[in-house]
Amino acid sequence: KVGVFHEEEMKTMEDAQGRPIRPQTTYKVEGSPYYPDNYSAARLSFTNGKKNSGVKAKLNLYDNTILYINDKGVEMEVIVPVLKIEFADSVYGGYNIVFQNGFSGNNLKDKTYYQVLDSGKLTLLKQIAVNYRDFTPYGTAVITRQFEQKPAYYIVNETAVNRIGKNAENILEILADKKNEINTYISTHN
Repeated sequence: KVGVFHEEEMKTMEDAQGRPIRPQTTYKVEGSPYYPDNYSAARLSFTNGKKNSGVKAKLNLYDNTILYINDKGVEMEVIVPVLKIEFADSVYGGYNIVFQNGFSGNNLKDKTYYQVLDSGKLTLLKQIAVNYRDFTPYGTAVITRQFEQKPAYYIVNETAVNRIGKNAENILEILADKKNEINTYISTHN
């Protein structure tokens, strides 16, 4: 069924009393480790080839887990291996925002989800690394957890994975066969 998880496809974790295990927040939060920040319609593609659409989900970029809202409105974590999650694009429609794992090479981690910005002969990936720091503001007893997201970009082709630096020379090195076209584009758009 579309939008409904079958028992064998979707397993959840429960404590000894059979209650679902939910993320616990015991601190004030600034920023977010999630994409998107709120639950959004998504389509999941599992490593076994099965798919589920119409799921309200979000991706935790800090620990590379996927959270979803089940039929009873309870927040749960997907524990079945997911290859790709596609989020509905509220601006252009369809499932255009794609995160996928399984990439390797040049410090890419197989289990990390990367946003696929474009694919074809070359694939452009965006990694959103999330770090946090905990602090207690002066005069309070409340711990504040502050999340920070930092992007990194990669170009993947059939033989190599290259991290894109912040300058044009790096891109020209990676795409040496397109050097003239890139120089023309940079000079006319700079």
